[in-house]
Amino acid sequence: MADTFLKSAIHNALMAAVRAAKFYKVTYDGDGENVKMVTRVHTEDEIRPASIEMNETKSTFTPSEDRRTTIKRRRTSLSWVIEMTFDHQVAMEAFEDALTRTIDADAVNNVPGFHIALIDTEYVHPPRNDPETGTWAHLVVEVEPQP
Repeated sequence: MADTFLKSAIHNALMAAVRAAKFYKVTYDGDGENVKMVTRVHTEDEIRPASIEMNETKSTFTPSEDRRTTIKRRRTSLSWVIEMTFDHQVAMEAFEDALTRTIDADAVNNVPGFHIALIDTEYVHPPRNDPETGTWAHLVVEVEPQP
C-alpha cells in the first residue's frame, strides 16, 4: 500500500464531501433585544465555507495478519481534522449526515478503499443575527482503510 497515495485519496474524498455539502443560513426572529428564540434555517439560502483546512492528526496500527514477520504492522485507522469558517451562522446537520461514507478502492493508483466516519463536531456560532461574523466548525473524522 502506498501511504502517500492514501493521504491524497482521503484528502480528496473529504474535500469533495465539503464541496458537495449543503450548509444553510440560520437566523433568529426579531432584532436587538427583541430576538426571539425561534430559529429559522433558510434552505433556499446555501452558504459556502469562507475557509477550509484539513489534515491528518493520528494513525493507529496493529500487528499484521501476515505471520511471516513479527515486526510488520498494519494501519488500522487515521484521524483527520476539518476546520471551516463561514461568513454567516449555518446549520451543519446536512453535512454531518452526509459525511459518513465508504470510498471504493482505486486499483489504478494502488489505493485501498476506506470508510469515513464522523467522530465529533465542535461549533462556535456568532451572537444571534450578527452580520459581522459566522460559524466556525471543527470536525474530527476517523478513516479506516479496507484490508
